[in-house]
Order: sequence, then structure tokens, then C-alpha cells
Amino acid sequence: MDMWNFLLEGQSTQRKQLEELKRQQANASEIFLQTDRKTAERLEQIEQQLGVLALYCRAAVELMIEKGVMTRDELLVRMAQVDASDGAVDGQYRGPVEEA
Repeated sequence: MDMWNFLLEGQSTQRKQLEELKRQQANASEIFLQTDRKTAERLEQIEQQLGVLALYCRAAVELMIEKGVMTRDELLVRMAQVDASDGAVDGQYRGPVEEA
């Protein structure tokens, strides 16, 4: 094999490798876009569910306060107790959910 064939064969191999890398990159990009779309859709679902939950909670609390079942201060005290019950006073409850 002369030098020119050797050099051209090397270029052909490199060209094939570059084409394969481009194909792999295109596949990876498509997978990323699909995952990104699924994540965005799931986030939208969670935000919608959270909005519904917030609506239920607010309506229930306002109704119980209006009917004299509890006062706003009693609710705040209980919220602080429940918040602390999971071991972290952070304005959230991350403990087990139990039926009342």
C-alpha cells in the first residue's frame, strides 16, 4: 500500500467515525427533547393538581372558620405542631400521611 492509499483510507475511516458520531448525537438530542417534553408535561400536571389541592384546603379552612369549628389562631398553632412533628420546622410536612 502506498502512502496516498494509506492516507486516503485513514480519511475514509475518520469520515465514517464522524458520521457515526453525528448519528449518535442526533439520537441523544432526540432522547433529550422527548425527556424534556415529558418532564414539562408532568410538571404541568403536578402544578394543576397542586392548584386543586390548594383550592380545597382554602375552601375547607375558610368554611370551618366561618362555622366556628376553629379559629385562625387554633389552625396556626396546629400547623406549627404538625410541622414540627416530622422533625424539621420548615413550613412543610414530610411525615407519613395517616387517615384521621
